[in-house]
Amino acid sequence: RSVEWLKENGKCLDNIKGDKSTIPEAGRGAFATRFIPKGSIIAPGPLLHTPDRKIFEWGVESQLIVNYCFGHKNSSLLLSPYTQGVSYINHDSKSPNAVIQWANESFVGHNAEWLNYTVIELALMQKSGMSIDYIATRDIHAGDEVFMDYGKEWEEAWQEHVQTWKPQEDAGMYQHSSFFNKNESLVLKTEAEQEMDPYPANLYLQCLVEVIKLKNWRDSYSDSYRRNCRIIARENVDGVLVYETIIIWGNNVKKTVEDLPREAFVFTDKVKSTDQFLPNAFRHHIGMPDGMFPDAWMNL
Repeated sequence: RSVEWLKENGKCLDNIKGDKSTIPEAGRGAFATRFIPKGSIIAPGPLLHTPDRKIFEWGVESQLIVNYCFGHKNSSLLLSPYTQGVSYINHDSKSPNAVIQWANESFVGHNAEWLNYTVIELALMQKSGMSIDYIATRDIHAGDEVFMDYGKEWEEAWQEHVQTWKPQEDAGMYQHSSFFNKNESLVLKTEAEQEMDPYPANLYLQCLVEVIKLKNWRDSYSDSYRRNCRIIARENVDGVLVYETIIIWGNNVKKTVEDLPREAFVFTDKVKSTDQFLPNAFRHHIGMPDGMFPDAWMNL
């Protein structure tokens, strides 16, 4: 196909990129990489449909992926876009510069007849078959952040969350594993030292098995295989700190290994200890514009 044909019929995937949002404490946002004129497509949004949102529930809470899905309070269906960058598009009800609409029926990734299917019928479709387009509602210049309106229901839920949120009782003790792992010169504590000054309770200390196997500890290694470990002693050998360590193998088999370097150890967050698992984290689907969510999907 010619460049002219692609400009007329194609959908660019690199119109936006992720960067630090202009909204304080919002994390990352989507920013235009080039001029996007009013009415043109910012990005396509092929959708994965989940007929029953309960599949994302863990215990009494939902996974945070719900925050990136489109849905409706009267439907069990969730729609998750999987195009590069669109998950960075933040909410702005006062001055959005983007809106979503169903893709043109001629687009290969969109089957308009699916909009008339019931949720039960969609559950039988074991493939993606619907798509939306993100449309510029005004001229967007390179470097501008892209915003869309998540809907009144979402905004009210967010305001309630902000007003009622309280930190976990042990929040002051929490530290993410990356805080320790990025400090390569960190002196690791022995078991005896940890009795007086323990690491945060949300962390495991683990050993990289590939390092144990190397004859030369300073060679390259892979972190694909880890085992829990306990440091029992530390000494300085020719200006380099090395550690005597008990490695916990399968079936609680223990092995003592000497002279392991700092590079042999990583801190790992315990299962369900990171922010995304907090019971009071915000969880709410994104709303679609009025009239866009089909009546056939209203099953609640």
